[in-house]
This record gives sequence, C-alpha cells and structure tokens, in this order.
Amino acid sequence: MKSKKYLFPVITFILSFGCALFVALKVFPNNPFTGKKLEKAVESKFKDGDIIFQTSESKQCEAVRIATNSKFSHCGIIYDINGQWFVFEAVQPVKLTPLEDWIGHGKGNKYVVKRLKNDRVLTPAIYKK
Repeated sequence: MKSKKYLFPVITFILSFGCALFVALKVFPNNPFTGKKLEKAVESKFKDGDIIFQTSESKQCEAVRIATNSKFSHCGIIYDINGQWFVFEAVQPVKLTPLEDWIGHGKGNKYVVKRLKNDRVLTPAIYKK
C-alpha cells in the first residue's frame, strides 16, 4: 500500500519534468543540448549587401556625426566570405573587417543593420562589382 501512495507523485514529477524540458528546448534553441551554436543563430540575421551602422568613438567620427546630424558616425556593407561575415568599410585604407571586430569598434558594441526592401536588385553581378 505504501508503494502505491508514492507512485502518483513520482509519475507526476517525471511527466512535469519531461514537459518542462521539452518546453525549455523549444523556447531556448541555442541551448547546449541541441548542438546549435549561438553564433550561427545570430549570423543568420545578416545578408550580403546589408548596411550596418554604428557610433564610433573616434574624434573623426564624432565630427562626421555632428556634421550629418545623425546618431551614427560610421557604416559599412556586410558580406559573407567563405562562411565568415565581414564589413567593407571606408577607413584609411578602405578594407574588409571581420564583423565581430567592426562591432567592437562601436560605442557600447551597438549597431543597426538595414536592408533594401526589394533586395532582388542586388544580383550576383552587382555583388561582384
């Protein structure tokens, strides 16, 4: 009789734990159990040709921000090159900068990404140029 008394709470606990685990895996897809990495989830929001903006902390960029009356002082174009994201930016000299490094140069590591509403105009030939 005693073993039957504890059977219901044990079954309830197992079912509750299983449901909670299932929900947690669906709600938090970047958990260590799914094999997905956070970097891939974040990177998927970028697309070749996206324009990325930031507020840089350099004196030159501060002058640009004031002159343009914008909260942003620097921008670039995002490209995926062999599975890694880069920003094509106009600094001396114009260069490709790894996306993570580019973000690190901004105030508070903050940035904004914008995309053309009709990105079909960005053909492979345009990307190549």
